[in-house]
Amino acid sequence: MTTGNLFADLGFDNSEEELRKAKLGREIRAVINRRRLNQAQTARLLAMMKQLDISAIVTGRTANSL
Repeated sequence: MTTGNLFADLGFDNSEEELRKAKLGREIRAVINRRRLNQAQTARLLAMMKQLDISAIVTGRTANSL
């Protein structure tokens, strides 16, 4: 039986947090794509984040970036 939360189904300790990060990352990627921004442009717009953080979000590595 599935819960609707892949992270819970896989046994992650912080499954709700992981799901929120995944959803937030997906929304951020959608905005970046819609606005046709590259990672450097996105980092400049989000002055609190470095290009490496944007790269992590774009590639789905949200563990330390969100």
